[in-house]
Formats: sequence, C-alpha cells, structure tokens
Amino acid sequence: MMQELNSPEVILNSCRLYWASSGIVTMYLNPIELDLASAQEIKWTMRDMADLRGAPIYTIFDVRKIKRFTKEARDFFSHDPSPRTKAAAIIVGSGFSKLAANFMLGLNRPKFPMKAFNSEEKAEAFLLSLMD
Repeated sequence: MMQELNSPEVILNSCRLYWASSGIVTMYLNPIELDLASAQEIKWTMRDMADLRGAPIYTIFDVRKIKRFTKEARDFFSHDPSPRTKAAAIIVGSGFSKLAANFMLGLNRPKFPMKAFNSEEKAEAFLLSLMD
C-alpha cells in the first residue's frame, strides 16, 4: 500500500484521490452514500499521502456526484481536533447546491479556510492563493 500512496493517484472504494504537482489533492467522490467508514478511510489515506510527501493538505472536494453525505461523516470531517488540512474547496453542481454548501460551512465553522465553487478552476485558484 505504501508504494501506491506515493503515486499521484489513489483509488478508494468511495473516491479517487489525485495529488497534483501543484500540491493540491483533489477528491473525486463516486456516486455513493458517504458514510463514516468511507470518511475515515479518505481522511487517513490523505494524511498518509501527506506524510510521505512531507506536505500540508490543500484539498478540493468534488461532491457533484455524491448521493448522500451522512451526518456522522460530516461530523467526522468537521470536528477534527488536530486538522492537517490547511485549506479546502468544495465543488458543487448547481447554484442552489453552492448556496446550501456555503450555509453548511457557516454552521460547521471549519478551523481552516473553506469555500464552495461551481468549477474546479475557481476552486484551484482559491487554494493556490492560500498556499505558502
């Protein structure tokens, strides 16, 4: 598994993770219900990938295909006592989804900059503007 984590792309049951040369890792979620077990697998895999690279985590979450995000999974991602993520962007489908995502971000108040976008290009530009 360690060899696989060194590659730019890692395939999990719930998503595909791609670590770009820019230092941004994009999570392309599959059309599934994202539950706690999947959330844990994603978070620990991303941390292991970051550890192997000696790099902070700047993440794009592409949630356009997801069917459902359980409360347990949302809580697991948003209530991390020691977050490794420095900033995140969420890619959503419609204008209403963007409004709903920004509302949820306001309620959860992550410990790092996070914003919703309708395009991967805008999400990437946001993260690049925050990188050291």
